[in-house]
Amino acid sequence: GYWLSQFLPISSILRIEPKRYVQAYMHVDTDGSDVTYFVMYHLDVMLRALDRLQRYITERMSESREIEALLGADPELNDRQLLMMREVLRDAAAALTFARVQQRHRISYPTAREDLLGLEAKGWLTKHKVGRQFVFRPAPNLQERLRS
Repeated sequence: GYWLSQFLPISSILRIEPKRYVQAYMHVDTDGSDVTYFVMYHLDVMLRALDRLQRYITERMSESREIEALLGADPELNDRQLLMMREVLRDAAAALTFARVQQRHRISYPTAREDLLGLEAKGWLTKHKVGRQFVFRPAPNLQERLRS
């Protein structure tokens, strides 16, 4: 019932301060197997991990609201296109292809093609030929263009 705990960044916190982990372990060894120090240390790590996860979720929600505010006013966009735009706004190096969109959204090739070409027609994505396929990337200054 604690499914969210799988997303806690515990190992990254342990890596930052390995000496504290060793000290907590050593206290158990030198204090007659009293695990109080060890339990207290791990509770502190869990609280710090929860705090990091909460900050991450808050940042993503804020980012998502901003993107929806930029794109949500366009009734021509479908849900897949909104997800694609979120991806390219989050990652300026994102590269979308017909096959990738088709696979990710479990849609037909013509639908993936129509979605990407629709975003290109709006001027939000640029199309480049790489080898035998087209790769779509965010248009230059995309966020500024969407805000204006």
